[in-house]
Amino acid sequence: MEKWLKLHKKFIYDDRCKLYVPLLTYMDTARTKVEDISQYHNHGTIYGAVPDEIGFDFDGTDDYIDCGDDGSLDITDAITIEAWVKPESLQTNWDYITGWRWDYILSIGVESGNACKLRWYAADLTPQVVSSDNYVVTFDEFQHVAVTYDSSTGKVTLYRNGIKVGEDTVSGTITNFPGIGVRMGKYDDYPFNGTIALDRIWDIALSEETIKSHYEIERHLFGV
Repeated sequence: MEKWLKLHKKFIYDDRCKLYVPLLTYMDTARTKVEDISQYHNHGTIYGAVPDEIGFDFDGTDDYIDCGDDGSLDITDAITIEAWVKPESLQTNWDYITGWRWDYILSIGVESGNACKLRWYAADLTPQVVSSDNYVVTFDEFQHVAVTYDSSTGKVTLYRNGIKVGEDTVSGTITNFPGIGVRMGKYDDYPFNGTIALDRIWDIALSEETIKSHYEIERHLFGV
């Protein structure tokens, strides 16, 4: 727990962390807004998502959290998206975890048995899609998922529980269209069915070692 508290404080004070939705931190008694405790205060408006033990449960139909389109989330050169997820079932091939609509997205899709693939999408990069090599995201259990993109190398890398599960080299530049913004749990017709917790967005491609350490330090919170 002490290590996690130190990591928690690091996320709050690190100016490269642009969004950090922690463990059920509400801004109002009606529980219509969730607090982003990064320095940028990209607080989320809750549409239907409800608390589920340690995160927010999304119904796979129309639940989502809208964190807005502040300039701090207008990320183009390097990015990391990470979260803990517990999917219950797959709704589409692009069940939306977190992202800025089609500009940068971490999602799950392509089901096989009791598992599916982890997927990245960015409309202005070529190729647009990078998927995990195998069906690595399992249903009905918590797991840490992450994606990094670094324009200086062109590398997109996907991780599950701190282990690299997919990688590709892309070209182009991420473009974020104003007025759309970042959401958790759903965009358009691509809803997530299950729980999302500890959602974070960085404007840096975190190293494999750093992502592994986040998983190791946080796993006890989710019984992993």
